[in-house]
Amino acid sequence: MKEHPGQGYALGTQWSRGQAWGLYGFTLAGINTRDAKYLDAAQRIADNFIAHIRPDGLTDCDFCQPDTEERIDNIAGAIAACGLLELGKLTGKEAYEESARKLVDGLLDHCCDWSMARLGILTCCTASYHDDGAGRHTNITYGDYFLTEALAKLNGTDPVLWL
Repeated sequence: MKEHPGQGYALGTQWSRGQAWGLYGFTLAGINTRDAKYLDAAQRIADNFIAHIRPDGLTDCDFCQPDTEERIDNIAGAIAACGLLELGKLTGKEAYEESARKLVDGLLDHCCDWSMARLGILTCCTASYHDDGAGRHTNITYGDYFLTEALAKLNGTDPVLWL
């Protein structure tokens, strides 16, 4: 595959955070417009995303990355969990909430550092597949926001800031 300067593995692959942005964005568009085309797009992205959740509940940086590479991007998992929870409420499909819980459980079990020794909570975020200088398996602060939002949604205390 031809490499490119984007954040995923190569042209034509599936950068997981881009997939998560699409999932959550189209879900929110569907909620706010009630236009079926957005809901359809969100469900197609959700089904694809769910098919790529690792058994441990974590998310690879790119769904097409080589099996020999360990590059995780848990911001993608946190964003997708938020989208899946909203999509589940909108469609009534329990599989979306179940998958969101698997993602959040994976983050809590494997990638959260609640100590005061770090500036953030969510670890194992990768800024760009080919640019370790931008951050590999580190904290990227806005990932903490989406983790917190997902936890609030699961707790029934979501402030729905996006309205």
